[in-house]
Amino acid sequence: MDPFPDLQHMSDDQLEAALATLDEEETACSLRRRMLHGRIDLLKPVLVVRLRDELAAGTMHESTGEPRSRIYSGDGLDALGEDELGPMPDTDVMSTDELRSMIRELERTEDDVSLKRRFLQGKIDILRAERALRQRGGPRVGPGDLGEILGRHG
Repeated sequence: MDPFPDLQHMSDDQLEAALATLDEEETACSLRRRMLHGRIDLLKPVLVVRLRDELAAGTMHESTGEPRSRIYSGDGLDALGEDELGPMPDTDVMSTDELRSMIRELERTEDDVSLKRRFLQGKIDILRAERALRQRGGPRVGPGDLGEILGRHG
């Protein structure tokens, strides 16, 4: 993540440019997140049907799963662009473990994209608060004000 700009030394034009850039980035991030959700939502029912069939046939085996918890690193966020998911995989030729693994990887990427989106939204909130204070002629936002700004609802 980029360091937060120094609001004290930022001109109004720079503030507006930073807001526009962050708004565009947040929009792209939201689109990527929705695309990942869509892909996950299409693949999960295939996995559920397959697992039910395996259970009914008595052929279900235990998978070697990975722990679900992990620490956000920011790595790989740019690995999947808006149109880089590609076509839906042919799930008929995938093993259950491959399908499960693909869903896990999509979920991990979605987790990272969601966290990045929340960071962007926080930055946007801070810059908008600064802009509003400037327009009202109020005091500038300082580092000590950020907790209060981010803690507000509505």
